[in-house]
Amino acid sequence: MTHTVEVARWTHMWAAAAAYICEQLESTWDDEAIGASIGARDALSLVLVDAIRNVHRGAEKVLGADSKDVRAFVGAQPNFKDLRDRFEHFDAYVVGDGYAQRRRGQPPLTMAATSGIEISASCGGGDDGHIVVVTVIEETGPKGYLFASRAATDAARVLAWETLRVAGLLDERHVKECKTCPESP
Repeated sequence: MTHTVEVARWTHMWAAAAAYICEQLESTWDDEAIGASIGARDALSLVLVDAIRNVHRGAEKVLGADSKDVRAFVGAQPNFKDLRDRFEHFDAYVVGDGYAQRRRGQPPLTMAATSGIEISASCGGGDDGHIVVVTVIEETGPKGYLFASRAATDAARVLAWETLRVAGLLDERHVKECKTCPESP
């Protein structure tokens, strides 16, 4: 068994995690507790971003960072890695010491009474799924990162499909039974 096959299997597992998280995120709603519903969706978005980023990383390893499928994913999700980095290193971004906040050779940004990163907008519905806008105060000023749950998850599912195909793991049974892989990429 080659490393490529193992990386492809893990990539598919992360795609399955993304699909399940996205399904949970989009089914989380209570008209009696709108604020809690939005909060739950925002919290699930944090984990979903990590899962999708891992699909991207696995696909790069198997397909190559310059493959047409990886480039298509990045084209559809151009700031995805940056968003994941800000979420992953939230502790630094909150206080103004994130990588994109540091002035080269200068102390961290001063955040005063505000946070250096926040979910500034959150809404559901539409073909793209739940939308989260994250605003980060960066060295060059505020920057918004948009994350659309369903659109990003669907792009990751297609990327995982292609990763499995290249690794030789797409057989008839998988194509017929897999709930993660898209019907036709």
